[in-house]
Order: sequence, then structure tokens, then C-alpha cells
Amino acid sequence: MATLEQELLADFADSGDEDVQDLENDFAEGPGDDDEMVDEEAQYREKDKDSKGPADIRSAQQLKASLDPVLKRIEETKDQMDIVEGESFEESPEYQLLTEANEFSTQIDGETATVHKFIRDHYSAFFPHLEDLIKNPIVYARACLVIGGGPLQDIKDISPKLRQIEGMEPAQVMIVEIEATRVEGRLLSEAELDLVSGACHLLLELNAAKSKILAFVESRTELFAPNLTALIGSLTAAHLISYSGGIANLAKTPACNIAPLGSTKVSGATVGLSNMGLRHEGYLYHSDIIQNQRPDLRKQALRIVSAKVILAARVDAHSNSHTADIGMDLRKECERRLDKLVEMPANQKAGGRALPVPGKFIYTSLLLHFN
Repeated sequence: MATLEQELLADFADSGDEDVQDLENDFAEGPGDDDEMVDEEAQYREKDKDSKGPADIRSAQQLKASLDPVLKRIEETKDQMDIVEGESFEESPEYQLLTEANEFSTQIDGETATVHKFIRDHYSAFFPHLEDLIKNPIVYARACLVIGGGPLQDIKDISPKLRQIEGMEPAQVMIVEIEATRVEGRLLSEAELDLVSGACHLLLELNAAKSKILAFVESRTELFAPNLTALIGSLTAAHLISYSGGIANLAKTPACNIAPLGSTKVSGATVGLSNMGLRHEGYLYHSDIIQNQRPDLRKQALRIVSAKVILAARVDAHSNSHTADIGMDLRKECERRLDKLVEMPANQKAGGRALPVPGKFIYTSLLLHFN
């Protein structure tokens, strides 16, 4: 009796040649199909490459179109106060417009970074490393419009226009002049210049829209966030609310994440030099309650105020009261704790001598011994 293995071998011996021939016939034209597939993929990549430029800023253009009705409503209602006494904030048209504007403000930040990258990627072929000299996206876009596509050897002729750009420091203008005489870029075509110029104008339009939204939010912070405004001021409160996308979102933010909001991260080489160990100088850092402190105490002040910011935001998010009593109490509490940071120790106040620290005494004795 044949085993299972022998039966299988016999079956393969009978039909193996036919199966192999069938496989060869089925895949005889395989390589040709693969070549066609490769060609189609190459054509798709080439087509995608050609359309990549405008597609990168298409979402920003759509956002700008969506912003126009909101900006029109803000312009119509900026001098009006439609809040009725006893009316819920959530039911107010003012609050709904404010919430919608805050959501757009958050989207503008993302699209601004995208358009800025698009400009850098295309303009760097003409003026390499300009983005390293001018970090601010708005200033960079304005500088690109001023410099244009002319020869960089004539940079000194347009230096007066560069100095007129808001936010452009004289030292930056000087560095740009020096770098322009050393770089070796290629001239951009007319189509490339038009593309870069359009992106720069789009970036400036988005920035202008955000400024209008921020001004509107600032004008309403005292009404919709009275306690937060009393604590850190209307401008800082407007920045935090807009960046977070609304007072409700700000109230959900952990206190440790308040200080970095709206900040530019400082490189590790400069930490501890200009900002006393702070890696972030956000919106809260530039508020008056922080700036009034000594530079070496601002890090502690940020921790103290950040915790109170969350408390004030939670009160404003879940209360319909127009009063700022809690916010003023929180500010007094912050000021009391901040004053304690600069107070002299009790033994120095009384004119007495502080007790020596044992470690310090031993270290001083060793220095005297070896000297």
C-alpha cells in the first residue's frame, strides 16, 4: 500500500509539467504590465510634483475665503454690546461670534506656519539662509516682497526700505546686507516670483485678519472673562483665549502648559542668559504682572500666576456673573506671594547676624588652610 507521501509525488509527476506551463503562459506578459504600472506611478508623481506648489497653500486660501464673512460680522458688531442682563453667555450672539472667531484664530496660526514654509522653500533658491536671519514669518514675508527678485548685489539700494519694515531691527538689516553679497542663488522665473509674491500677500492678509480677531476678543474679554482680565489684563487674556480657542478650552488647560502658550522656544545655548533659565517666553511672560518682577524671579512668578489663571478661567467659563471680584482677589493673592519673594529674611530685617551654614564654614576653613 502506497503511503501519502508517495501518492502526492505521483500526482505532481503527472500534472507538474502542465501546471508549470500554465504558470508560464499566465505570467508571460507580466513584466510588460509591471512596466506600465511603473510608468503610471512615475507620471502621477511628476503630476503631483508639478501641482505641489499651489496645493501647499490651497487650504490657507480657503481659510481666507471663510474668514471674510466672520470679519464682516466683527466689523458690524465691534461697537455694539448685545448682551442683555440675565442672559446666558452661551445664548448670546456676541459669545457665539467670539467662539467662532477664536476657532478661526487657532486655524490661522497653523496656516501661517504652512504658508511661511512654502515661501521659504521657494525663495531660498534665490536668497539662501534668509529664513535663518529673519525668524518672524510676517517680517520675513515683508522682506521678501521688498527684496523681490532683483540682483542681490544691489541690496544696499533697497536697505532704506528694509529698515522701514515693522519689526526689522537695524542689526538684522546689516546682517542681510552682508549675507546678500556672499550667497550664490539662482534668479527666479517670473512665474516663481508671482507664486512667492502671492504667498507673501496671503500671509500678510491672514496676519491682518488675526489682528482684527484679536482686537475684537480684547474688546470683549472684560465682558466674557472679567476675572481673567482683572488678573492678567485684557491684552494677555485675549491672547490666551484666542490661542486656546475659547475660554472653555483655556479652563481645561493644565497650569503647567500656560507659560509656553504663544512662545518661541529658546535654544539651549542661550537658556539662563537672557531669560534666567526660561525656555519659553509666551503671552503670560509679557504681561505686566510678570514683567514688574525681577528677572531672576520671573520663573517663580510664572508658576504662581499660571495656577491662578486657570482658576480665573474656570470661574469665567462656568459663571454668568459680570463681576470681577474673584479675579481681583486672585491678583491680590499673586501680588502678596510675589512680594514675599523679594522680602529680606527675618534675621536680616532685625539687623542680626545670620547663623553660618555648616557646609559654607567648612569650605571657607579649607580655603584658608590651603592658602
